[in-house]
Amino acid sequence: MKNVVDINVFDRLEELREDDDSFLIVGEEEAATTERNVCSKCQTQTTTQKYALYGEFSLANCQRHWIDGQYCPNCQSYFAFRVWNTWVRLEELLKSGNERHGITKVKSYVERLVLSVLSHMCTYWEGANQINASQVTYLLPHPDDEARLAWLSGTAVGFYIIKRKGTPYSRAVCDNYHLDVLDMMYVRKSYRRRGVGLQMLQDFLSREPENLGISNPLSTEMLNVLAKCLQLHPEWKDYLWEVTWTGAEGYRQNIWMKLAAYRARQAKERSKNISRIEPR
Repeated sequence: MKNVVDINVFDRLEELREDDDSFLIVGEEEAATTERNVCSKCQTQTTTQKYALYGEFSLANCQRHWIDGQYCPNCQSYFAFRVWNTWVRLEELLKSGNERHGITKVKSYVERLVLSVLSHMCTYWEGANQINASQVTYLLPHPDDEARLAWLSGTAVGFYIIKRKGTPYSRAVCDNYHLDVLDMMYVRKSYRRRGVGLQMLQDFLSREPENLGISNPLSTEMLNVLAKCLQLHPEWKDYLWEVTWTGAEGYRQNIWMKLAAYRARQAKERSKNISRIEPR
């Protein structure tokens, strides 16, 4: 893509105050549509469109924040965002020069931008358009959600989102979450099988010993991480639930028991496969 630079802007952005949104477009103004570039994947002409950092309107009528993005209508994906007056590739927005490592809570607009970029990448860059039964879809988080980023050697590689106990389930429903719920968790494909998912799950569970939920449906990958985590920390098996709705009584299932049933089904399937190939 022409006129898009590969620079490390994260350090400069981090120098801003947490409430400084000067690099964003704020409000409902129309984004500039005069600039044109060519998509590096399909060579389709791209346009400049607004990209929202929040997936929904806040219940407190929080002002939505937007940023200009280079959008390819053929790939249905953004490839760069305008930070101040410079086009920066998505990958460069995920790099920090201070060698961040571990799990950090999203607090500033800059971290919200990183979270939004990761959410966009997992939806459009890494095959979420080809969803199968063992996968789940990802959406931009609500402004009231608690979010955390996972870092490896200065690069943002994943995130998870928490629906806090007592927060509203939705704008249309007069009911609140009955427990803290891990609503989304994602690790970039190139950084999987390095223990990042397990690290995020342990970070979520390292709270006060009380009931905690994980949103239904659970992907096959999440079930595998949960199985490993509960083997390492069996003391959590009575506190962890798969939840629907608000996680109230009747809308939760113990994950340890679900894993036992899942392993039993797997063993039954393996037994069937072996019986099919045995000579008669």
